Amino acid sequence: MRSCLSLIAAIAFSAACNASANSMQNEIRGADSNSNGIRDDIDAYIAKQPYSAAQLAAVIRHARWIQSAVILSSGNREDARVIAVQDGKAIDCIYEQFQSPEAPDSAAAVVGTIESLTVNTPARKKSYQKFNELVSGMAFQLQQGNTCE
Repeated sequence: MRSCLSLIAAIAFSAACNASANSMQNEIRGADSNSNGIRDDIDAYIAKQPYSAAQLAAVIRHARWIQSAVILSSGNREDARVIAVQDGKAIDCIYEQFQSPEAPDSAAAVVGTIESLTVNTPARKKSYQKFNELVSGMAFQLQQGNTCE
């Protein structure tokens, strides 16, 4: 009887841990009603900005890749490297699209704003930190040519 109760308690504990992990992952992921890889609140922010079509495309790519970095749960360095390379291309494209002598810091501001809006809770910060730990120490080449897709 005692071993049966222990087994039931272990199963219940395991289910509670899995439910808690799924709940935490959903909290980190956030709502994405159109399934475009970008949280709805970030989509709403981007939609309000006076971006040109090319700028909008670049910002959307960066928002999608930074969200991928935040929700990466595999712990696989190769997965993290792919995300980092793709986000690097998206950031490079932002710098290309927002290049302006009148506003030389605008690209950096756009990149920083999207990152801060995406990594906006303690759980998301912790998850993004894990991603950064995975890519820590990796070497990346500077992108060549047009990085805007």
